[in-house]
Amino acid sequence: MSTQGTHSEGNITFKAAQTINERYIFGALDGGKIRPANGENYKAIAVITDCANQNEPINTQILGSNAGTMKVLSSGTILAGEHIIANTSGKALSFEAQPEGSYQICGIALTNATFGQCVEFTPTLGLQLTR
Repeated sequence: MSTQGTHSEGNITFKAAQTINERYIFGALDGGKIRPANGENYKAIAVITDCANQNEPINTQILGSNAGTMKVLSSGTILAGEHIIANTSGKALSFEAQPEGSYQICGIALTNATFGQCVEFTPTLGLQLTR
């Protein structure tokens, strides 16, 4: 579904790999389609900015491909300056609040957020940290 070429604003349309009922969650590729990232097998590459049924078109904003900051839903308390990761449903969590392990860091929070709020962040591409 993604159109070929470059996308100067960082927005790319994919088909949804499954029904997606929440906006502003981390998304990952799954067989050329987009699904919620889970921080494990499906690594975040974008923020899903729309809702869609399975196999319908859905907009994504590719991490690090736009000129500004980004926002994503929080699944817990996040403080400005903390690293953020994706939980199993694509929402943001604070890396600093996690148990020992290795995590894909999706960005650095620029604002505070609590559960259900959007946190503004700057993406950190390719960063993996261990606690």
